[in-house]
Amino acid sequence: MSEKAAMYGAPWQEGRFVPDLEKLATLVSDVATGVGTWRNQTEGALGLALDRYAAYELRRAGYESDAVWPRTDDPRVLPQEYVKTLARLSARDRSSEAIRHLTATIGQSKSNVQGAFFPKQIDVLVADWATGPELMISTKSMTGSFGKNLNNRWEEFVGDVRNMRARFPMAALGVLYLIDESVTSDGEAFQFSRLKDMLLKLQMTTLDGHAYDAAGLIIAKAMDNKRAILRQELVPDALGLDVFFERMLKAVFTRLPVTERVDARNSYLDSLSGRAVLSPLPESGIPVGEGSASLASEPSES
Repeated sequence: MSEKAAMYGAPWQEGRFVPDLEKLATLVSDVATGVGTWRNQTEGALGLALDRYAAYELRRAGYESDAVWPRTDDPRVLPQEYVKTLARLSARDRSSEAIRHLTATIGQSKSNVQGAFFPKQIDVLVADWATGPELMISTKSMTGSFGKNLNNRWEEFVGDVRNMRARFPMAALGVLYLIDESVTSDGEAFQFSRLKDMLLKLQMTTLDGHAYDAAGLIIAKAMDNKRAILRQELVPDALGLDVFFERMLKAVFTRLPVTERVDARNSYLDSLSGRAVLSPLPESGIPVGEGSASLASEPSES
């Protein structure tokens, strides 16, 4: 297990991703204001809670803390190469007025990516100056006006995947959607069925070059001020968080060179074999390991 995965608790068990639902419930609870009520949607509080949760799960999976945006500290977006450069400076130099000013200038509160047709704010992003975006997650929430909101979201998702996939065909793209439990009630059963169908269709492999790698659904119920519960038993297996993160991470592992994201890759492989396969890549030189860490070498299930 890598140090990073150990810090958060490795999410893989025998090759299956086990999401930290307790962490998710804590983040969502912070947005609940009463029975069935949430903080005003215009504040984007639920969306920010989802951003923090998705970034947290990626760090659990072995991603470097600063490689995932939003970061845990301000500024929320800061190039990892710059962070690594800061680490080489003395504590005195890092605390200097010039470095603090430079960090504030380079850092951003949001991550914007130029797509094939228009720039797009990406909610959860892993990107590198040298290689570009490798993983992008769009987070959305819906707590009311289900019919109208669903139509708008459908159009937005279709446009976003076309925009991003055309410019970054190798990036892993995902959608994470949270809804209030009320959409599952008898009166909203039709809209709930539409939502599930939409999220499944967004992943259709027949939509070559126009599909997301994964879509996940979260169902929450506000119980009191600062208290909410999850109703994941109402989510279809194909839209579960375990499947979502598993598909996203495997897409990254498959498309990146085997020498990239070694800690995250080994966290997964370690759950299969009981030991890591590839040593972390040094700053220069060739990695040392026993065999390949690519998914192609993973034992097939019979």
